[in-house]
Order: sequence, then C-alpha cells, then structure tokens
Amino acid sequence: MIKRIFGAALIACLTLPVGAQNQVPASSLFDNQNTKYENSIERFYQTRSITRTVSPQVLEGILDEIAYKIGPGDVFKMRIWGEIEVEFTQTVNPGGTVLVPTIGEIDVAGLNLRQARQKLHDAIAEKYVKSDFSVVLDQLRKFRVYLTGEVNMPGTFFAQASDRVSDVIEVARGVRDWGDDTRIEVRHRDGNMISVNLSDFYFSGKKSNNPYLQAGDVIHVPTIDFSQPVVIVEGSDRANQASYKSVYAIRPGEKLYAFLGRVGVLNKDSDLSSVILRREKKEIMLNLFDNSGAAADYQLQNGDHLQIPAVIREVYVQGAVANPGPYPYLANYTAKDYAGQAGAMDTGVEPDGYVVIRASTGESIEGADTIVKQGDTVLVPKRTREVLKDYLTVITPIASLVVTIAILLRQ
Repeated sequence: MIKRIFGAALIACLTLPVGAQNQVPASSLFDNQNTKYENSIERFYQTRSITRTVSPQVLEGILDEIAYKIGPGDVFKMRIWGEIEVEFTQTVNPGGTVLVPTIGEIDVAGLNLRQARQKLHDAIAEKYVKSDFSVVLDQLRKFRVYLTGEVNMPGTFFAQASDRVSDVIEVARGVRDWGDDTRIEVRHRDGNMISVNLSDFYFSGKKSNNPYLQAGDVIHVPTIDFSQPVVIVEGSDRANQASYKSVYAIRPGEKLYAFLGRVGVLNKDSDLSSVILRREKKEIMLNLFDNSGAAADYQLQNGDHLQIPAVIREVYVQGAVANPGPYPYLANYTAKDYAGQAGAMDTGVEPDGYVVIRASTGESIEGADTIVKQGDTVLVPKRTREVLKDYLTVITPIASLVVTIAILLRQ
C-alpha cells in the first residue's frame, strides 16, 4: 500500500511543471487571450447548436491511425493500473517528443498515430513490467493555416488536423464572385502544392477534392482566368430578395444542365422553362423541362450569357375591381375566383365577360371559369354604358370649352 502511494506521488510530482502555480494554462492563453481565436474554426463550431456537445473535438468519424500524422500540440493520455494506478496527459512538444514521467522523452516526430502509440506503449511496457496500461490520443493539435486570394475574409486561421479546405473557407465567409473554386491551390510547408476543385466536391461530394489541412498550409483562391472559357449567369433569388450576376469558368464540352448543377445557382424560384441564352447577337429560349433533352444537352461556349428568370408566383387583377393589383397564385383558381378576391364592382361586365391574358403566350381567353396560371392577368372589363359614361365625362368639358371659344371668336 505504501509502495502504491509513493509511486503515485512520485509521478504526480514529475508531471507538475516548475512554477505551475504562477502560470496561466496554455489552453486559456491560446484560446481566450489570443485575438486570432476569433478566426478559429473551433470558435466557429462553438456557435453552432449542432456541435454544442460535451466532446471538445468536432470530428467527421474515427481517425485513420495510418493517415493521421503526429505533430506538436497533439495530446496523449496514458493510464497505468495494477501495482500503481495513475493517469496523466502529455503534449507533444515543438521538438516532436513526448515526456513520459519516470521514463523520459519519446521521439514521435513524423510518425503516424499507430506508430506513435506503439512506440509509447513499448516504452511504458519496458518500465512498468507488472502493470497494465493504455495509450490514447486525447486531443488533436491546433495549428495555423493561411487563406489568401478571392475570399471574403482572407487571413490567418486556427485549425486542427481533422479540418478540411472547405471548413476554413466557410469560416472566411466563402469565395468572392471573381474567385475560381475549381482550381484552389493548397501549398504545404514542404514545398508541395496540390490543386483542389472545391466546386466538384460541393457538386459530387468527392472528398478527394476537399483534403485535410496540414500545419502551415497556404490556401490560395485564384481569380477566374479570363483567357479560359467563361459564362455569365444572371438571375434572382426572391427568398433572399436579391439578384445575382456572376462569371463562372466552364469545362471543355460542358453541357448546360450539368453546368447549372455544378455552380449551384438554381433555387426554388428559378424558372427552368424559360432560360434565356444570349450568344453573340442571338437570343435562344431554352426549356429545361423539355423531355427531348435538347435544352439540357446544349453545349456552352465562351462568352455565353445565361439569364435565369424567377418564377412569377402572382396573378394580376385589373379593371372594374375595388382592389386591383397582384394576388398570390392558387392552383386551379378561376378568373371568377380572382375577380371575387379583388372585389368585382357593379360597373364591370358579367362574369362570362372576364378575360384571362396568358403570361406565357399573350393569348386572351374569355370566360369566368377559365383556369388561371402563374403570371396571368385577369381583366374585368367595364360595361358598355360605363365606358360611354367615362368618354362623356372626358368629352363634355372639352366640348363645352370648344363652344365657349367659338362664341368668343364670333364676337
């Protein structure tokens, strides 16, 4: 019993840094007092309710022990039980070593997680022959990465080894309109550079186009290369009460529908039946709902201008009604229904005389029971006698004025 207590006290003394009573904890200094923490992906995660859990890590799954490389800042937890029961955590120092109490420094620089755990396991097994023990990676290291180029908030960011390129770009509030997310450059500290097509990741979900970050990475989002084929896209998003006009690079032989899906400009308000393609001096109307597939397979060319109109979700009522103007579209409503909503007046014609003007064709259809479609105009004409009254209201003062002038001229 005395031996067990003495061993635990010895390890506790060895794991306590000199002057620890007067030191500020490293995590406090790193997370709270450093202003760069405002640009930390961890800080960003903490504002999301979905990640407000008891776990300090935000991971997408179990770490790959072979792929994960150990580096300064990783924290190992080691537990020994048997004759001596003790648990302690040690951080990989900037030199790439772990100080194991009563054993010494273990070099884990450049090792993957499996190799580092095995090396620590062997060192503890040699020292504590009659004890059981475990070695686990308790916390992932934090490091700096640098984001430059066409992003809304470039700068230095704190990340951890489980973060991907999309994570830091999301914290930076996304790519600017002139940024090309199809050829993002990720430059590693060893001089190697990889090209990342983040647009393809968002479109297809291929994680190979959204790699993990490494310490010291420089992520550069280049400007669109206008020497390569580009397309201008213009449209609107009524949900956000905004319109957009952006330039996008196109791939060789890229078809219209595939392009629209890749760049993500479509929304619930997009009218896919009336897409306008302007090429040189021509204007082509394309219906992406065409079952023949001719419109969807339309091949884009450099300089094309796509206009994606918004679906009109209103019906317009005019004429002899108390409250003319737009009304929300309701399926299978007739001209009589909309005239009733607008307050048809006695000065208007009988319901059979109501006119529906089709927005898609300009055709005029008469009848109270005509089914109204989105964007159509319902016209309630005035009765003939009311029209004559209006004419007389205008003509009478004019005629009176003419007669007065004629009399004056004769005098």
